[in-house]
Amino acid sequence: MKKGIHALARLIEQGMLDKLREKVAIGQGYKKVEGKGLGVGNCTKDFEKNVPGCPPTARDIIKVLKQELGSDS
Repeated sequence: MKKGIHALARLIEQGMLDKLREKVAIGQGYKKVEGKGLGVGNCTKDFEKNVPGCPPTARDIIKVLKQELGSDS
């Protein structure tokens, strides 16, 4: 959870978080749940898009979120 918060804080600093239009599912509460949108962590592996890891690194989370926002910089 800390890494997810860190990643979201970096996107806020870069003025990008408000561009995110879909919910991001994070954590064990989504284990064995199929979902639309983006899931963060191995427990969300059944989502359409997923950042693997337990937990994934903040760098990996930021990378995928930026890809979703159309900004790889």
